[in-house]
Amino acid sequence: MHHIYHTPGFILKSVATGEANRQFFILTKDLGVIRATAQGVRLLKSKLRFKLTNFMPVKVSVVRGREIWRVVGVERDEEVPFNFLNDNNAKVFVAKIFSLILRLAQGEEKNEALYDMVREAFIYTSKEPESKKLESLELILGLRILKHLGYLRKIPEYCFLGEDNCVNENIVCEAEKCRHKIIEEINRTLQETHL
Repeated sequence: MHHIYHTPGFILKSVATGEANRQFFILTKDLGVIRATAQGVRLLKSKLRFKLTNFMPVKVSVVRGREIWRVVGVERDEEVPFNFLNDNNAKVFVAKIFSLILRLAQGEEKNEALYDMVREAFIYTSKEPESKKLESLELILGLRILKHLGYLRKIPEYCFLGEDNCVNENIVCEAEKCRHKIIEEINRTLQETHL
């Protein structure tokens, strides 16, 4: 008998496999970034089909197979707002952040802080979906992800951006003031990682 793990998470990306299956990359609170297959999810009769959508906050139930996790249940996480995903600018913002996480998060390892960063960003974005604020939030999250995963060197002037997962108007405004420096730092760091 397999143990079923229940955890909140975000669908980072999905890829069709076989005739009716789909593989999902999920940032989970309790298991880190995992790769999980949902059997028959592309069939019209699948109950999971409309709940396993890219970028969605979910509460997922998975079991560990020999080489990969298997999705056995999923519900939308109604505690995390996602109404802003109807906006194309917001979708682009989320896609960039999730792409960075997929690029840098190596291996399956519990990572509550990374999950919390994304959760707080979703909550903030649902209240402040303006394009300019999304651009600044993207920079904040980029720095935080790099710092949290150990790639970012310590830079005193950016300390206020990386200390916790809080997102508010003051932090977004401060990030806007040093926008060009932050972009340079993120690009430099990504080049040095060779990932």
